[in-house]
Amino acid sequence: MGDLSTLTTLVVDSNNASAMQLKSQLHAIGVGRVDHARNGEQAIGAVRGASYDILLVEIHLDSAMNGCDLVASLRQKQLIERNCAVVFVSSEQSASAVISAYSLNMDGFIVKPLRIIDLENKLTALKQNIETLTPIYRALEQNSPAKAIELLTKICVREPNNRRLEHTLLSLLESQQYWQALERWLAYKTGFSQRRQLAKSRLLWHKQNYSGAIKTLERLTNRLPRYVFAFDQLRDFYSARNQQQEALRCAKRAAHIAPMVGTRSLIYAELAAKTAQYPELMDAGELLVKHIGLQKQQWLAPLCRYFDSYIRLAMETEFESLKKHLLRQKRVIFQTLRLRIAQSDRALLKALSRITDSYILLSMGERQAAYIFLMRSMAGSFQCVADLPPLLAQLYRFPAMALGERWIVNNVELHRHHSNQAGQDLFTAQLAASHAGKYQHYSEEIAELHNMVETQPKQVLSRLWPLQQDYDQVLELKLLLLRAMSAVCGDTSTRMPTQALPSTTPTPTPEAMTQWVASLNSSFALQDSYRHRFAAECIKTQIAVISPAVTSKIMQINE
Repeated sequence: MGDLSTLTTLVVDSNNASAMQLKSQLHAIGVGRVDHARNGEQAIGAVRGASYDILLVEIHLDSAMNGCDLVASLRQKQLIERNCAVVFVSSEQSASAVISAYSLNMDGFIVKPLRIIDLENKLTALKQNIETLTPIYRALEQNSPAKAIELLTKICVREPNNRRLEHTLLSLLESQQYWQALERWLAYKTGFSQRRQLAKSRLLWHKQNYSGAIKTLERLTNRLPRYVFAFDQLRDFYSARNQQQEALRCAKRAAHIAPMVGTRSLIYAELAAKTAQYPELMDAGELLVKHIGLQKQQWLAPLCRYFDSYIRLAMETEFESLKKHLLRQKRVIFQTLRLRIAQSDRALLKALSRITDSYILLSMGERQAAYIFLMRSMAGSFQCVADLPPLLAQLYRFPAMALGERWIVNNVELHRHHSNQAGQDLFTAQLAASHAGKYQHYSEEIAELHNMVETQPKQVLSRLWPLQQDYDQVLELKLLLLRAMSAVCGDTSTRMPTQALPSTTPTPTPEAMTQWVASLNSSFALQDSYRHRFAAECIKTQIAVISPAVTSKIMQINE
């Protein structure tokens, strides 16, 4: 066996006893440095502070992310070197776990309990690959892809049975778009290889032989029905050809083959919503909830994305019965998840549930009910919009625009500015963008009316009544209407200065809303009670100087 003393290894395992046993075995076979991380967060911290040759990762971790999520995150954020080998070490032998792991292009899967000879053989082979690939990746870092491909091609010819090296070569040829070199390699290598068939389909697609590319992958999936990469590629090919039903079929298969990789379930859900396939949307949700990370809000971002697809189906379908069924079924999903997540996260889950209700009710034309759920969604334990996670905050934008709540929109816009506009690829973000023109006109008109109310109250009243028809629940309009009525009736005892809503640009507000606006920085629970209290106080202070007819109208407005 080779010398393993130069290897640096990180063991990621939440089970201390299991991790200590593995560390002991690694030291026994001569591995030089072995570190231990108990969860995904510690692992990320470890790789930021050191460079490792090999990661040995348990699939099930007691942390915000499972092993698959951790590896995907490390590679996506480029926190580990290209030649860092990743091996999953787990007692679980289910097909879904193993395939989910292999779908991340990892370097091995070892089942616990480990035999020391198997561990030594695996690490020796990995060390040889690392040493072989180091000059290849160095050439890529020096922006010399041609040199890297030339070196690796010679090595693959010399070592024809090293599948890992050939897979690396094929990936390199595809990513660098060396299509002629890829064609020569496929002609040189004879015999069946699933990875070569995948490369062949991509080559055919590049040559615009779309039917040939798809037929190649269909034959491959018939021969290897659990080869998840083929289904992933087929899904993308069918989507590019706008054959959404076929793309959905492939996405469904890929999500069921490798359910522990949540991105596949989200793609499955998105295609189900686009094709209006309700059963498949529910199926994707069940897969996601079953395998989602539960700790430290790990569940929130994927669930926001899933319910973005859910909302899409509700907004685009014409069937009222389906909208109602979506409302009922949504509660089942949330109830299932509520029993599994930490109690401290339940306020966020409730907020997501209620804002989803608001969307669906808006699609049904139930504006009053949608408004109630929009306001109820903010009665959580978080302090203000700026405290919400970015994707959840983005979901508030369209309902707040449609229902005319400028203070919510302004806070979300400020949040977007600070969060680099996260979630702009969502359907709900596109929905808000399409509504932005109408909302901007409404917001500018309200700002103008605030400036006119002292000098031209009758004109303000005449312009407010049409707005009240579309935005009958908005307290800002009620207070502005009350203020204009007071001015028309000759009340000069109470003047209401203006106050700016929290925004990048000031938005004038009646004095009666000053404390309400200030309460946004304390808590949403207090904000709702302040909102109604200030409305009542405003009416009470004006009632003595307003005619009975006007008083009656004011009471109707505030009901």
